[in-house]
Amino acid sequence: MSTKKSNLCYIIAIFCIFFLLTACTTGSNNTKIEEDIIVVENEPGGGSTHFNIFDKSLNLKNSKKASYSVMGTRIQSIATDEDNVYITTQYENSPIGEKMSDDLLVYSLDSFKESSIRLMSHMADSILVDDTSIYTTFNWDEGVLICKQDKEGKNHIKRNLDPSHQGLIENMVDMGEEIGLVYTNMNERTTYLHVVSKDTLKTTETLKLESDKFSTYRYIMYRGGYIYLAGSTEDENYRGVLTIVDLANKSSKNIYTQKKEEFVSIHDKGDKLILFACDSVRYENSGSSVYEFDKKMTHIAQKSRYDLPIERVVQTDDQYFTIGYGNICRINKNYKIDKQIKAKSTYTSQIFVR
Repeated sequence: MSTKKSNLCYIIAIFCIFFLLTACTTGSNNTKIEEDIIVVENEPGGGSTHFNIFDKSLNLKNSKKASYSVMGTRIQSIATDEDNVYITTQYENSPIGEKMSDDLLVYSLDSFKESSIRLMSHMADSILVDDTSIYTTFNWDEGVLICKQDKEGKNHIKRNLDPSHQGLIENMVDMGEEIGLVYTNMNERTTYLHVVSKDTLKTTETLKLESDKFSTYRYIMYRGGYIYLAGSTEDENYRGVLTIVDLANKSSKNIYTQKKEEFVSIHDKGDKLILFACDSVRYENSGSSVYEFDKKMTHIAQKSRYDLPIERVVQTDDQYFTIGYGNICRINKNYKIDKQIKAKSTYTSQIFVR
């Protein structure tokens, strides 16, 4: 009898230990990691550059100084993966005063430890990063280049998309095994979508974007067989333009706003797109708007208006964090600004989430 009791106690003990381990494991999997909002800020006069780390209440948690004195400006491109943020360089932000740089700046997201990767040409215009590779574009006299290399800066592939250099690549989007490129031919005043293979960088498809107004695009998104381009028309009475590209039917459609402004960001919300627009990102007294676009009805509607400029936007859950001309804002799901702080410099225009 005592042996049976001993065995029973042993079984109960094992069951309890298994239960506790399972509960702890389940609890750890459900633990949500709090996201941080990172603003790349330059002090007035370009004296130094910091990664300012804010919580989602826009309280400053920490600040990390970077070696480069001018970084995070609107003319630079930025990309992130799970471990790092990548920032292209420009003339004025070399730490040793060089006139040109082939370096891509790399900062770890945990500690912002700085390193760099040597690129295949000078001053990349746009950048895309996936799990294994870095893709960059360059617009020079030799042509319009798209390049690929691994994250150690090796295994180079280069392709000249336009040797005659009649245009430029505005931006790129990851499509899985392919990349979507927005290529603008300035001589023709026409925009094309090039779909290229990630393996070879060869074009697999080219679509001319039909439009009665020549447009340029700041943002590109790929979702479920469609590419969405957000920007503005290039004329005296410019308007915000959303171009929807149906890849299966090889067709495109344009949706315009009714006032002078340009779309500065685009966000997916299931059956809707959320688009922020700014009258002009270059003026302190400029205003901004937010729109909802119904994908099914192909209808766009303004949802709110702001008396400050918005240049860049990031989204976390149902909140949007914006930056523009030194204003850093948190906008709630009802599109109301519920927190606003000031950056030290109006030269600050880069924001991302880690």
